[in-house]
Amino acid sequence: MNDFIEEMIDLKKISSNPLTGLKKYSKNPENPRGVIDRDSLIKMFPSHHVDMVRIWGSTMWACLMLVFFDTGVRPGEARALTWADIDIRKRFVPIHKGIEAGTVDKIKGTKTGVVKAGFLNRRTVQELDIWRMETKWNSGADFVFTAKGKSPVTNEAVTKAFRRGLDQVEKENREWRSDPKWTPYWLRHSFGTYQMEVLEESEISALMGTGAAVLKRHYQHPDNETLYKSSEGIQKKLDKARNL
Repeated sequence: MNDFIEEMIDLKKISSNPLTGLKKYSKNPENPRGVIDRDSLIKMFPSHHVDMVRIWGSTMWACLMLVFFDTGVRPGEARALTWADIDIRKRFVPIHKGIEAGTVDKIKGTKTGVVKAGFLNRRTVQELDIWRMETKWNSGADFVFTAKGKSPVTNEAVTKAFRRGLDQVEKENREWRSDPKWTPYWLRHSFGTYQMEVLEESEISALMGTGAAVLKRHYQHPDNETLYKSSEGIQKKLDKARNL
């Protein structure tokens, strides 16, 4: 809720937080989110199709998790995608809608009303091509991530599939353990953090559909490596000024 309010302030939809001064029912009402470490992401997203399906249980679930990983979209936004929304040739996905919370298939705008761009990895496009050939729900108007055709997979099903995938990674890597707090939303935070290494802050904000303040405060959790890579250009400018 606080993320949403701060985004509305950034977008000048409201001038102040209407919840300021209210006493919280719990000292820790929100489940804190962070990033999934690099080594775990490699295990979760192997490079070959067969390995991906083994981890996630099906091509559909593998595609959905890859879309989260590639774009940083919210689960409801990915669930609302139809095949017509995805430009395979450009590897481009315009994100302008989502599934309304608490509903199965009621389409609304994005959480903040911001339209944003998503860009897919070539591997993700390959997996989507395979999934479209596998599923009988493959017309432009059909939901991409659906098991029955009439409606998209539910948010609960997405979370269960995510946990099943992590359990499979643990079976294949006996010394590895996932964090029980991880949810699909952690892939959004991971996107917002690791893109610091290659993109400007304004570019990440545009892709995630958030204001800069929300991005910094809630979505970026850089480790030392990310912090260095994202600041390396500053070091070069300092060295130049110092005649180093």
